[in-house]
Amino acid sequence: MISRLVRAGIAIAVLSTTASAQFSSDFPGVPRGAISIRGGTQARTEWTFTGNKIPGAAGVGDSIGGGIRVGLGRSYRVADQFELGYDFTLLDANIQVPPSAAAGAPKSSNYMRGMAAYAFKLGAKMRPYSSVDQDGNGIEASFGIAYQPTLKTLYGYATSGDSSRTGGQFGNGTSSGSSNSLFKGNPFASVQSSIMIAAMGSYRSKRFNADAALTNESVGSGSGDPSPVAGYNGFALRVGGAYRLTRGFAIGGSYWGSGAPPWRDDVRVDVAGKSKATNYALLFQFGAEAEGGTDLMISSPTGNFAQSIRVYLRTRTTR
Repeated sequence: MISRLVRAGIAIAVLSTTASAQFSSDFPGVPRGAISIRGGTQARTEWTFTGNKIPGAAGVGDSIGGGIRVGLGRSYRVADQFELGYDFTLLDANIQVPPSAAAGAPKSSNYMRGMAAYAFKLGAKMRPYSSVDQDGNGIEASFGIAYQPTLKTLYGYATSGDSSRTGGQFGNGTSSGSSNSLFKGNPFASVQSSIMIAAMGSYRSKRFNADAALTNESVGSGSGDPSPVAGYNGFALRVGGAYRLTRGFAIGGSYWGSGAPPWRDDVRVDVAGKSKATNYALLFQFGAEAEGGTDLMISSPTGNFAQSIRVYLRTRTTR
């Protein structure tokens, strides 16, 4: 029970910044070829909520848990054909609650963890081709590069029962309590550096918008504790699209193939017997303002909605 709780508590953390959001995007996980028609700045605020249920042994019950993450980002148009941007995770927190222990079995403790300011990314994009009208409708093509340096969380804290652990840039890495062996792995280890290059295209019309990107990501090798987030090496095709049903509502989807999902810096999930997560999600978009609004995506971290669910909420504004 304890080892299962530890795997779940350390692993089911919640989320981080989008896969390529340091390139401005209109569909989560899909960098767009378009550059703002307003010559301004795209600001992004992301909220991710995760709930999970881990099946336990017969007669014992299930572990349940959940978390929240907040991410921030901006992209700036420079001159007519260039864009610079950044994204980072402001904070994330999660809790894991084990079931009541069976008669005669040792009781497991709740696991809680919080992390602040990590996974900082920078990106630059150039748009060599554009054929759009004054409303931004038409076709655009861009290419770009994004870089994520090796970086520890600013501060991290974890607790389980009477044991606790700190880590990060300002955490001293010390543990206290009588059960320090609970803290297997290190969720506060440095996130490995990565470089992503992308070729991107966009199509815009009054009713239908679509983006596609071919990305290639290379993750550096780490030392000491392994990176707490999964690495995504190689090429991936990303596609997103939405059809506007009313002036303020559109429905569509996002697909990221074999690459990183929109929550690229999700602390890796290590739950025994979990199935592979899906590489697509249903998307709902709200808002009548061009190049702005709210994106709502629903998916499952393990591919099983009966055991886990993830709600990704993002607001976009361009000015």
